Amino acid sequence: MHIQIEPNERTARTLLRTTALMMDVAALPALGFLTKFVPLAKRIFASEIVVRALFYPQYIDKQQKLKPSAFEPFPGTDEISVMRCYFLGQDRCKSKAKSMERTEPKKEFYGFALLSVRAVRELSMEVVDSRIHFLGHADVKTGVAMPPKGVPRSPEDMARYRERAKMLTKLAIYRKDPDPRSSKWSGEALRIA
Repeated sequence: MHIQIEPNERTARTLLRTTALMMDVAALPALGFLTKFVPLAKRIFASEIVVRALFYPQYIDKQQKLKPSAFEPFPGTDEISVMRCYFLGQDRCKSKAKSMERTEPKKEFYGFALLSVRAVRELSMEVVDSRIHFLGHADVKTGVAMPPKGVPRSPEDMARYRERAKMLTKLAIYRKDPDPRSSKWSGEALRIA
């Protein structure tokens, strides 16, 4: 005897929540629209891609190259803000980035730096969920804390920050936004082959 179950939203949600705990996050994009039913795990999977919003002139130089300053920790922490692309999607990542733009001082959205969580961890750094900021936010923890604003940095500390920033800059894949004024991402897919 064969029993046929009529699929509906509730069945899909239940099935996905159950299987999401067992499956690798890399499979999520293949599920398409059903990913909206998958709860966001606090655990950051090694197969995830995180993206760092890039702004001109802070993180991009005049030759359109990524600056190591894109990977300096927030003052008083060892954390660099990133977004969990598989869960937010390309358009929501861009929307979040665009919401951080400003005119004075100039901070213009230019694109994303893509980082493989696995590769970041191979550099003895960690990627942790930090949904306190917003769901889908994460931090790369460099292990080298930046002093609070106003506190001078020693030459030794500067060398350690620069070393970590250069390692992440070398690891990152820069994706320039071909249409920065648009609210939707139209550039190359935010994936690492």
